[in-house]
Amino acid sequence: MNRRKTAVLVAILSGTLIIWGWLSGVVMSVQLRLDTGELRFRYLGITYRTIRQPEYVIERLRAATSLPPRMEPRWFSGVGWKDVKDAERQGDYYYYYELYARASAWCAVSPGFGRLILDDIARIVQAGGWSNTGPECADPTEMTDLLVQRDSSRRWGLAPGWRESVYLKYYLDRKGTAARALLQPDEGKRAEQRSS
Repeated sequence: MNRRKTAVLVAILSGTLIIWGWLSGVVMSVQLRLDTGELRFRYLGITYRTIRQPEYVIERLRAATSLPPRMEPRWFSGVGWKDVKDAERQGDYYYYYELYARASAWCAVSPGFGRLILDDIARIVQAGGWSNTGPECADPTEMTDLLVQRDSSRRWGLAPGWRESVYLKYYLDRKGTAARALLQPDEGKRAEQRSS
């Protein structure tokens, strides 16, 4: 009889903790993989859903993240990333996922230049937003939001005329001479031909 009461008590207590955790958001988390932007949703530490990037995006990102120093495949969940049920925060997860996919268009042009953008995105994610990143981080959103578009096959590529963009010039000014060297004119022309 005591074993039965103990089992019922443990079941009630466990159920209560799980329901409390679900309602408070403590036991749920969303993680972002810093080298590919893939998402992982977890409940009680168990992954129940993963959203992968398309294969061509992963190939482009890996070409950039394998450059020295190699960006390790690491899952990140930061402050404010715990409450999966909050629709506004959940939108942030998908925004970062798409930001990585869009950045892959730059990795196709120049893996080294794409790596600069990926490093900035990773800094922003780990800092919890743009306001906490520090002077070494240039905001890559204009580079990924305004200069990247989908082609007829729904793949991410650079928009026509991207070389003349004020956003590119601003980003290169922030990044310096080394970044300019990564975008040589002949390499840029090949990228424009690929994206058209």
